[in-house]
Amino acid sequence: MGVKILSQYALFGPYDFVNILEAESEEAILKVAIKKTAGGKLEVMILPAIPIDKFIESMKE
Repeated sequence: MGVKILSQYALFGPYDFVNILEAESEEAILKVAIKKTAGGKLEVMILPAIPIDKFIESMKE
């Protein structure tokens, strides 16, 4: 689906796992999320992220 898994972690606390994914678009990530949650047994939270230097640069504009 054009998405690469960069890393996966088991968590302690209110969430069980976190997966760090890389994709060319947010739409690709959404397709994966929809496919994985279609059965109703998995809940997904998507948190788009950008490198901190890009974030700082965008705040200057």
